[in-house]
Amino acid sequence: MQIIEWQDFERVELRVGTLISAAPNEKALKPAYVLQVDLGELGIRTSSAQLTAHYSTDELLGRQVLLSLIHISEPTRLRRI
Repeated sequence: MQIIEWQDFERVELRVGTLISAAPNEKALKPAYVLQVDLGELGIRTSSAQLTAHYSTDELLGRQVLLSLIHISEPTRLRRI
């Protein structure tokens, strides 16, 4: 594991949101879900997570989750959702 400096950690914004939908991510290389997370005033964000071995889609709905919002200077798409 790589150690980061405190200044790097300060650039990450942590938010708690509510999962409002979960569906299989057909485009993922490994089994994963596409998640819609309601972050209140920040709106609804889309993410993907490899949780299929641990939860069904029904078990995820309504759960509180922690998201790390990282602001990247140039738009990047790591994997299609």
